[in-house]
Amino acid sequence: MLASALFAIGAAGLWFSIYASQHHFVASWPQLLGTLVVVVLVGALAVQLPGRSRDAGRSASARAPSAWLVGVAMIGLVLGWCRRQDWGPPHHLALAAGALLTYAWNGFLTIPPGDRLDVAGQVVVDGLTVALVVVAAVRMPRDRTHPLSR
Repeated sequence: MLASALFAIGAAGLWFSIYASQHHFVASWPQLLGTLVVVVLVGALAVQLPGRSRDAGRSASARAPSAWLVGVAMIGLVLGWCRRQDWGPPHHLALAAGALLTYAWNGFLTIPPGDRLDVAGQVVVDGLTVALVVVAAVRMPRDRTHPLSR
């Protein structure tokens, strides 16, 4: 539920930002409906994915790949990897960092040429994004016996 609430808040914030900066642009109803259908389908698919018990990873014999590889791997592979032994916080961080950093650099593609203020704002947001990833990596428990490492 928290993820849904954060998604809704982020989507609303993005909509208001685009509405204000793009001279009150509003997508057409077919575009909005198509987006809603995709979001609902992806959400329904996510809810239908099998859960993982605490002991599920201990019984698997295969080891998870390195967190760096997961960060650049395709999502189809991740669905298989997440059920393996030793899947843990470094892998979660790699996935989150990949998504955050992709979103961050993609922000530069939406800025009109010559708009220095928006570029400066994007640089600040991207810097904070990188700082967030670094802080998360530094604070991550290194001990595999730690409860968060299971």
